[in-house]
Amino acid sequence: MVLGCGVYDISNYKHSGGNIVHSWCGKDGTTSFTGKHPWSYLQIMIGMNAQLVGKYGGTPVGSSVGRQNPISLAEIAQHNTPFDCWSCIHGTVYELHFYLPDHDAGSAVIEPMCGEDATAYFAMAHSMDALGGLPTKGSCDSRAEQAFTEQNILDGAALVAYIIFPMFLNEVIMAATSPATQDRLLRRPMAKPFNSQCLGNLLNSYVEMPLGVFIMLVWFLVVTAVLSVLWSIHYNTYYLPDFVLAGWVGRMTVYMISMATYLGTRRWSLAWVFYKISYEKTLKAHYVVGTVASIFMLLHGITYMASFGPENLPEHQVITAYLLLGCILIVFPFTINNFRVHCYSVFKLTHFIAPAITIIATFHILSLNVDGVLGRGFWVALVWIASASLFWIGDFIYSRYDVLLKPTVVIGTPRLLPADGGPAHISVKLRKLRSTLFPGAWMSVACREAFSPLSHPFTAIVRKCGGLDREYAEVEFIFKVNEGRTWTQRLSNAVAKLSPKEPMKFYVTGPYGGGLGSLDPMKVIIFVVGGVGVTPAASIAPYLIKGGKDVYVIWSCRSASLIQHVAVEYFSNACGSYFDRLPDHRNIHFSGKASDTHVFPPFIKTGRPDIPGIMQKAVESAMSQDIFDIGVFVCGPNALVESTLVAADQLNADKTNAHVHVHAESFQM
Repeated sequence: MVLGCGVYDISNYKHSGGNIVHSWCGKDGTTSFTGKHPWSYLQIMIGMNAQLVGKYGGTPVGSSVGRQNPISLAEIAQHNTPFDCWSCIHGTVYELHFYLPDHDAGSAVIEPMCGEDATAYFAMAHSMDALGGLPTKGSCDSRAEQAFTEQNILDGAALVAYIIFPMFLNEVIMAATSPATQDRLLRRPMAKPFNSQCLGNLLNSYVEMPLGVFIMLVWFLVVTAVLSVLWSIHYNTYYLPDFVLAGWVGRMTVYMISMATYLGTRRWSLAWVFYKISYEKTLKAHYVVGTVASIFMLLHGITYMASFGPENLPEHQVITAYLLLGCILIVFPFTINNFRVHCYSVFKLTHFIAPAITIIATFHILSLNVDGVLGRGFWVALVWIASASLFWIGDFIYSRYDVLLKPTVVIGTPRLLPADGGPAHISVKLRKLRSTLFPGAWMSVACREAFSPLSHPFTAIVRKCGGLDREYAEVEFIFKVNEGRTWTQRLSNAVAKLSPKEPMKFYVTGPYGGGLGSLDPMKVIIFVVGGVGVTPAASIAPYLIKGGKDVYVIWSCRSASLIQHVAVEYFSNACGSYFDRLPDHRNIHFSGKASDTHVFPPFIKTGRPDIPGIMQKAVESAMSQDIFDIGVFVCGPNALVESTLVAADQLNADKTNAHVHVHAESFQM
């Protein structure tokens, strides 16, 4: 007998109503069957000795005569109710109202398909076998393959717009623009920081980013807006109305998560590897992209729930969907700047979950398969999210390898530099086995005795670079002690109670950036630093001097113990006789309150340095040697950075002068 589109052998089937069912033998029993049973009852019949012997080539009762010409979408659209439901799926028009009450996920999932071309929607969760036995009305024009092709084209266009074009633009800027333009784009902060604590915590990490990073962010947001419109048009064209918003937001979420990951990893960073912009410079961009990613993730989940309800989530996507929702609800609130600043430990702990988001999202896309085969429209999307997962996994493996297989040994005893005119500081000298570092590298440091499993970023004074021909690299870290419930305060307390029998244990990974960056090719380098911001200068200056460059150091510090600790070792002993021959190149000023107990080397001066005057002399000296590009590396409080930028602008205003290029490091993270 014929039931729907199948031919069944019911010779051995025992019907509960007796032999009445056999009266349909040799006939089409579809109408009688659907009047009494759901379509799912066919599986029960097969379990009771009925056999599906083939497909019926004719037209079942309850269906109109099959047509030679395809049924138009306009005609299909007229049958758009739960009681008269036609849908175009894979080139065939199916009557779904027979099956609608018996769908495993409920009728609400089927109803949006009525009167629509539902091919792309259907293909996300079902194979063609799921259509077996359903009555058909004829053929229709299938647009599924066209939809899948467009999806891969859009994903490819996103790859070009988000990644390849910025890489190309970066190469053009470096090759075709003047050094002055590169200064404005890549080195200088975009604006002055806010003095207000509330506004400062919220906005300073953004206004202090270089203009080039800001332009990259604007480009990112413009591309995001354009792609959102294109995906919205695509889903309006090929998908059901109820799924349009949730669908295109979901596709955009793939890009957002991936880009946040590419910019957020430390060692394997898109900015570091491809754009040649250090991690600390793009950290602010990561904040913005991560925030947009969080909003898109939440919007995708909310719109999907609003359209279909939580009970209608596809069974094979439920676990990954709820895991993603849980992760983002934990991570997102503490990424907001004010929360991050005041609850940094919580931010770091919750951020450990961030890598899981990309990995779970990868499995979420893989769950959009049909009988184990991922739909063709998701192939490039999978490349996006899977590559982001590899970035996180690679970064994680490197960090664990760096900690476990390149252990850190404390040299001597950590030293507490007292608060005498300025804040207290901690000095720790370490050896990192089997490591290669570069001067001015910044690294992540954690300490067991400070009761923190978290790593914190600090610039290392690199005493020995290590490498393949040496057993270890040697560094010194100087930590400024911030009072209160801080990591450095706990470390200070631990150092004060230190027992020689129980040496402290430090964990160090990196390097993750640092150095002179784009100033490296220049022959004259001026360091303008304040307080503990001296660490890059102390690390880099001795190596530059040995390399034959002219080096000026301008250091203002109000901590007597810090000056006493750093000045002789790094700006006298480590530099040989360089500063003895050129005393004007070393300008170290104690700006704190003088005391009879302070004993300084004779080259230490008091008061604040004349930054414009020293820079003017450096420019005149460079020009006498036919050097017309001078690099200024500034690291310190906002006032110091601002005064240095003003001095550089005044010198550059005179077009007959050499050009002063300023690389500004920020205390904001």
